[in-house]
Amino acid sequence: MKLVGNTPTTVVCGNKRNYAGQDIGRWCARYQVPFKANPHLRGDHSLTLRGALVAQEMNLDEQYNRAVFSAFWTDAVNVTDRGEVVRYLEAAGLDGNSILTKAEGDEYAKRLASNTQLAADRGVFGSPTFIVGSEMFFGNDRLDFLEATLEKSASQK
Repeated sequence: MKLVGNTPTTVVCGNKRNYAGQDIGRWCARYQVPFKANPHLRGDHSLTLRGALVAQEMNLDEQYNRAVFSAFWTDAVNVTDRGEVVRYLEAAGLDGNSILTKAEGDEYAKRLASNTQLAADRGVFGSPTFIVGSEMFFGNDRLDFLEATLEKSASQK
């Protein structure tokens, strides 16, 4: 978000921040997922992001992402605390220490920077963002548009 100069409106508008809290509750109820507001939003989360790249290489990205998202959004854990992340990864059956140790390598820092720049160059300004071909979809409230585009793309093949 910094790279593209985006500041969430919930940061600058108190009324929207209050509404967003209610809206998150609605979405969590719809998707039947637990949620806890995390006071640790700020900080350097790059190690967990680089860890996702390692997990992706190992074809363990689904387990990794579920563990980290659960730590952050369900249990409000400070994921800048390496020990906490390792604990969640190990609970998911992963070798958290090995994944994060590998993620500390310069290769993954460079890949994260490159991926972030590519996303910015393609127009991404926040999360969640999905890109299909040249079309971009931002926000969980656009998933039906994304699904329709994917179905159309699949039927044309």
